[in-house]
This record gives sequence, C-alpha cells and structure tokens, in this order.
Amino acid sequence: MPFDGVDFEPRREKPVRGAPGDNLVTVLIVVLAICMLVTPISVAGLVDTIRYLRGD
Repeated sequence: MPFDGVDFEPRREKPVRGAPGDNLVTVLIVVLAICMLVTPISVAGLVDTIRYLRGD
C-alpha cells in the first residue's frame, strides 16, 4: 500500500532564529516604510500650517 501520510508525525524541530543583525534590518525597513507612508501627509500639513501662519 502506498504511503498516504496517515498517522505520520514529523520530527518537531525548533525554528532557526535569525541573527540579531537580521532583526535590526527588519525593524529599520518597517520604520522606513511607515515613515514613507506618513511623510506626504505630514509635509502637506506642515505646508498648510506655514501658509496659515504667514497669512497667505
């Protein structure tokens, strides 16, 4: 009878953790992505505030 995988329990191995440098790179990429999403709104708000304060 061919192997159909019933009652098969694979070995449970601990996942390999990445190096601390990889975690730092991931955090930097996430922060950069969030900044790139928020920056256009922040710059537009800053320009509007400057125009309002100058009286334009």
